[in-house]
Amino acid sequence: MVRCDRAFGFSVPVPKGSSSIEPGITPANDIVLGPWDTFTEFEEDCGMSRFWGGVHFLASLDAGKQMCRPIGDTAYEFLKQHIDGNVR
Repeated sequence: MVRCDRAFGFSVPVPKGSSSIEPGITPANDIVLGPWDTFTEFEEDCGMSRFWGGVHFLASLDAGKQMCRPIGDTAYEFLKQHIDGNVR
């Protein structure tokens, strides 16, 4: 489980051979994902990881952002209202 104590500037160390799909094989070396200074950088890498892994085409990444950004914004506002005690 990844623990992110700060909103920005976090990274994720991934030890050699720690893959749950190919344990002991991948990654071939210790790697560090990030660091990401903004959530936008994190979003970009998350999308590109789907492309690099052969799951999506580049065009689908832009379409996904357009579709998902309003959902994320709505979820953020919902959570913020609860944290701030402004539930309607």
